[in-house]
Amino acid sequence: MAQREGSARSLALISASHGLNHFYSLVPPMALPLFMSELGLSHYAAGLIVGAFGLSYALLQIPFGHASEGVGRKRIIAIGLLACSAGMALAGLSRDFWQLLIAHLLAGAGGATYHPAGISLVSDLFGRRKGEAMGYHQTGGAIGSFASPLLTGALMASHGWRAAFLAQSTYGVLMALILQLVLSEPAGDRPGSIPKSRASLRDFGPALALVAAATIYLLGYRGLTAFAPAFFVEKRGLDIAGSAVMFSALQVAGIFGGPICGRLSDAIGRGRLLAALIAVQSALLFAITASWGWGLLIALLLYGFSIFGILAIQDAFVTELAPMAMRGALLGFYVASNFLTSAIVPPLAGGMIDLWGYEAAFFALSSLTLAGIPILMLGAREGPRV
Repeated sequence: MAQREGSARSLALISASHGLNHFYSLVPPMALPLFMSELGLSHYAAGLIVGAFGLSYALLQIPFGHASEGVGRKRIIAIGLLACSAGMALAGLSRDFWQLLIAHLLAGAGGATYHPAGISLVSDLFGRRKGEAMGYHQTGGAIGSFASPLLTGALMASHGWRAAFLAQSTYGVLMALILQLVLSEPAGDRPGSIPKSRASLRDFGPALALVAAATIYLLGYRGLTAFAPAFFVEKRGLDIAGSAVMFSALQVAGIFGGPICGRLSDAIGRGRLLAALIAVQSALLFAITASWGWGLLIALLLYGFSIFGILAIQDAFVTELAPMAMRGALLGFYVASNFLTSAIVPPLAGGMIDLWGYEAAFFALSSLTLAGIPILMLGAREGPRV
């Protein structure tokens, strides 16, 4: 019982860190309408700022994933929270495009530490129940994603975007301190204790197929996340507070989508359920651009449920498909590939919006996501690999 309680406490703390990681990643998109208005930025330039966060977030996943095997996963997460907080504070002090770009690069670098270490920790703690555990882990992320637009929007509406960045830079410092004082590390997390073994390139094949598929089927989500607040303001006539409410609706259903879909994947298998959810979220992205009022709200809620279900299932799936040898580095590669689209898609989508408008840009992204399904079904096979 004590071990189970300790695992539950650890999952709660890790999930809270996941939530803060998601919280910080959604602060820049909320500020985009204000950036563009105050600094006179185009959609493309604003996309570059969000993309800067995504670029360092993506590219540093692999080295941080590898480093976590030697330094310790709890320590890596804490260091990242401090760096992300520093980036948020610098953004709040920024006065022009280039200063904002550098601040977001630093914040993204701090955020890059989390996923390889956090996913690996949850996998070690819960074994056969990892689908359900990853679902609750995604619930932590969804709560952070839900809270971020509401709190950020309220702060920006009342005190401006600079004050909002500065105030929210304190959260990471507090969370890093709590982790260091409270989180109990599993034996496999002590520096140098993760076993090494040999693995051939063929052993990594199914996991790499999942990585390739995920990179494609998350394109629409990255584009929507970057420009949803601006879409609500420019195309649906909402103010920054109303945009924040709509953006949070996109996230709130993920509180339930992660655990429900994760647990269901434990029972019926991951691959086919994942493919079905990919098709659903593609259709819903198109529906979002064609909806108003309550229809828009319902489409956002359903999209959030499906996308957080996808994230929970793929996190569990990749830990099963990856051999133990260099698992931290492979998880870093997996998350890096996922989030590299966070660097590429925002400026690309911004350019498409400048040229063709929101509807055409989002329709193109929703169509592209479907290309991930055949790669997933042909390459990633069910069943654990060790």
